[in-house]
This record gives sequence, C-alpha cells and structure tokens, in this order.
Amino acid sequence: MKKKLGIFFYFLLIFIKSQSPKLERDISILEVRYNFSYITDTLNIESVVSEPMILLANSNKSVYYSENYKAFSDGFKKQLETAIKTGSIVEPGKLLQSKVRHCVYKDNDSIYISNHLGNDFYTFRTENIHWKIDNLITKVIQGYKCTKAVAKVGKRIYIAWFTHEIPVNDGPYKFKGLPGLILEVSDEKNILILSFFL
Repeated sequence: MKKKLGIFFYFLLIFIKSQSPKLERDISILEVRYNFSYITDTLNIESVVSEPMILLANSNKSVYYSENYKAFSDGFKKQLETAIKTGSIVEPGKLLQSKVRHCVYKDNDSIYISNHLGNDFYTFRTENIHWKIDNLITKVIQGYKCTKAVAKVGKRIYIAWFTHEIPVNDGPYKFKGLPGLILEVSDEKNILILSFFL
C-alpha cells in the first residue's frame, strides 16, 4: 500500500510540474525557495547535505520538492525525447543528481511525505505540528519581520520563524500551521536547517 501511494505522489508531482504555465498559476499562488541543510553524521559536522528546494503553495494545498530533482526530471525527459527522435543514447548519469530524496504534499490538514531510498519509494502521512508562538521574540529574514515559534516533534524540538507579511499558512518540508509563511526552521541542535532565500 505504501509503495502504491509513493508511486501515486511521485506521478502527482510530475503531473503538477509538467502542466502548462496557466495551470501551474491556478494551482500555485506562491513559489518559495529554501535551502535544505542536514548533517548526516552527528559525529562529523562536515557531513552536510545541502540542496535548493521549492515550495509551491496556495491557501489549501502545497508541494515541496528538490529543485535539483526537478532539473533531473526535465533533463531526463529532454534526453528521452531526443533519443526517440534521433536514436541517441539516454545518459541519466550526466544529469544533475539530487541528494534530497523526499517530496511533501499538503492538502489542508493532511501532510504526506514521499521518500525514495535505493530502489524503494514509499509515502506516509504525518501529523500536524502544534506550535507555541512567542510574539515577544522577532527577527528580520530577507527583509521580512518574523516571529518565533517552538514545537516538539517526536524527540526533537524545532524552532520556526514565520512572517505575518505573507499570509500563507505553510512552510518547508512538513512544517506548517502558523499564521504566516515559515521562512526558517531548524531543530535545536542545528542538525536540520531549512532557510528561505531569494
């Protein structure tokens, strides 16, 4: 069942991104770029995976995925079309490779995370996060005044910075549920950092 859901969301992502620009505008009112940074080995702080990510969102739904994965998919599609026309060889190894293997689909209160690990592709649903907002602590990120919020998810504590200036109740990865767009989120040990950039 998980594998079938994973395949469904994989094709959903491809479907959404392959539609005409008009349809993409109808689906998305906002496109936000984040930098995903994750320490893969806590004993070696140099073991950082970093990659640009995209959030396409409207007031009800969003899709969050790797910018490099999109570039790989577009490049593979172009190679395949060329191979069909000219009989050339498809060489996916020459394309930009994605290090981040997950994408997230949010539909109102439902959050689905799809992961591609090795030959397996699976999807699972995750719970909404319950934030505690501290209106007294603020900072400016890329010109936007942001407010601090904290939440415990499993054993980790996450700190988010969101702005009321962009009234979209969403953010990177599985993070949402604040009265404004989340521009930055990290766990308290900075193992995972997701930060907005222009």
